[in-house]
Amino acid sequence: YYAMGNYPAAEPFLLDAKKIHKEILDEKHPDYATSLNNLAGLYQAMGNYPAAEPLLLEAKNIRKEVLGEKHPDYATSLNNLAALYQAISNYPAAEPLYLEAKNIRKEVLGEKHPDYAYSLNNLAHLYQAMGNSASSEKDMADKYAAAEPLYLEAKKLRKKVLGEKHPSYATLLNNLASLYKDMGNYPAAGPLYLEGLEVINSAIKQNFAFLSENEKELYFKTQAGTFAGFYSFSLRYKTENPEITGTVFNNVVKNKGLLLKSSTAMRTAILNSNDTALISQYEKWIALKKEISKLYSTEISKRTRDPEKLEQEANALEKDLVRGSTVFSDFEKLQNLNWESVKNGLKAGEVAIEFIRFKSESSKVAGGSSRRQSDTVLYCALIVKPDSKYPEMIKLFEEKQILEILNASSGNNYNQVNSIYGTNAKTNDTLYKLIWQPLEKYLEGVKTVYYSPDGLLHKVSFAALAKEKNLYLCDNYNLQHVSTTGKVAMSESSSLPFGDGRGGAVLTAGIFGGIEYSTDTTTHKLWPYLSGTLTEAEGIKNKFESRKVPVALYSGKNATEESFKRLFGSQPSVLHQTLSGFSTTDRSSQPSAQQLVPSIQHFSILHIATHGFFYPVPEEKQREDTIKQEVSEAMLAFRGGTSGFGLWQFVKNKNPLMRSGLVLAGASAISTAAKEFTDYSVPLKWQA
Repeated sequence: YYAMGNYPAAEPFLLDAKKIHKEILDEKHPDYATSLNNLAGLYQAMGNYPAAEPLLLEAKNIRKEVLGEKHPDYATSLNNLAALYQAISNYPAAEPLYLEAKNIRKEVLGEKHPDYAYSLNNLAHLYQAMGNSASSEKDMADKYAAAEPLYLEAKKLRKKVLGEKHPSYATLLNNLASLYKDMGNYPAAGPLYLEGLEVINSAIKQNFAFLSENEKELYFKTQAGTFAGFYSFSLRYKTENPEITGTVFNNVVKNKGLLLKSSTAMRTAILNSNDTALISQYEKWIALKKEISKLYSTEISKRTRDPEKLEQEANALEKDLVRGSTVFSDFEKLQNLNWESVKNGLKAGEVAIEFIRFKSESSKVAGGSSRRQSDTVLYCALIVKPDSKYPEMIKLFEEKQILEILNASSGNNYNQVNSIYGTNAKTNDTLYKLIWQPLEKYLEGVKTVYYSPDGLLHKVSFAALAKEKNLYLCDNYNLQHVSTTGKVAMSESSSLPFGDGRGGAVLTAGIFGGIEYSTDTTTHKLWPYLSGTLTEAEGIKNKFESRKVPVALYSGKNATEESFKRLFGSQPSVLHQTLSGFSTTDRSSQPSAQQLVPSIQHFSILHIATHGFFYPVPEEKQREDTIKQEVSEAMLAFRGGTSGFGLWQFVKNKNPLMRSGLVLAGASAISTAAKEFTDYSVPLKWQA
């Protein structure tokens, strides 16, 4: 639970363990000291430093008395207490503890032990922090000078003991780069950041092959700091070294692609292929990836096989898998995407924009006057055009600025939307000026914009951004919202779910609009009918039919959850059989919608015009009693029943896709719940 970040769930177990150790083993036993240490670690992670300090002090004293001052566990206690003092900026108290821990580890464990390298890194990090908060230029320079040789020695040791592909080695590279950045030595910082990123990306590629979707997300979070540090550095260094923005773009597009590409779906497709040779190759490749990842995380002296030789074997298998599986080939293409791939996929008058969000900090630079401030979350845009020499990296705004706009008005109604975006009668260009205006000088002659949001920008309707009265962004640009601009570089055929068997793409469309949310028994209309969506849906249907594209329209009371789910109930082979006698190049030879729609159960294009809802991030509702009070059983009726399952699986789920949903026919029929929905502006939000 601690590793998952579920601190409230972890605490009672740690308290029980501490109590048991105390009762069974007594207060002087090393295991009791370990329980104290672990509980203190939890409180420190929660930011409850006053609760953590006495526990760490007690653990340190026990280990000193029972194990002695030369024991590695005593050194660990010194290190942990020093880390606490550093966290609360009590640097004078932290320094002697770090120094004592380092000396003990050097004497007892030796200079080649990983723990000694950790002590060097920790002490260097302390001196860097002291330099960043120094009151004079001399003190700052002295502390930076003290940190540098410690980082360099730790880097050398980790490389020798753990190897160049160990995550801890990448951490040292990143830390040393961060020091040089703070010193203003950008030419020295750049190569270290790049080397660290190469190690991290290699580890991500190895691990993502066999991790589940949830595991991938959790694993990526452990590496997020490395990317944030590099992005922050690149924003400052791009003037001196403009090509570094290409590396930023490459990392953004690869990471988004890998996180969004379902390895579970790829595995399922391969295992369902009935190709025994392909399945055997895939399973061997997965086993190799797991072994390679484990070996690179092991000390060099303890490795039983050479991971580099295994990598060669895995690479050879990858080539066979790419040749034998389209889905694997698509996965491989995602990993090889770069900004030039996106550039080459753009046509004249088109542009690709990747929005990124990362923690950034301002530093005090030697000889300068700027001061380090607390970390801020920054939003930037990366722009690629068909004639770009390098991507443009543009600083936009801090997250607190967009939060002020989005939170300025509360309530689950159209008034909130109107207050943010304005109306035809009363223009509100605040969001436009914040997000889009800084980009316009780079968009001359641009007609089509492929854009991939990040962070809070996922909550923004770009098309509705008002430049002036009755002039919106959608009036000036053909806006294409994509999960990653890497899609521009992927061939159209590879992104479609199926083809016609002759290499052509089969288009079929399912449309939902003009949905009736109420029934004859509805007493309270939670979601109002959206009349414009029926006009829109019928217009789209007519366009498809005029091109002989098979289309099905679901509206009124027919646009149910059941009908939606049925669209995904059959395999693509059903459509192959249905269309086997028709040519995709000659649209006139295809059957009419009336002839074909009843047979279609799997669509390549899906258009949904309806309301949406979402529950807030669980961290915003940390107290269980508050959640129980605000989320009634009736509110959960449509999201998993009235049992605790609905609460934990949906309302408190950390995956935002599980906390959100689309509204289909009859949703307001739960009349008792409908009234309760409108009474809770925070637990449940909706937007049209």
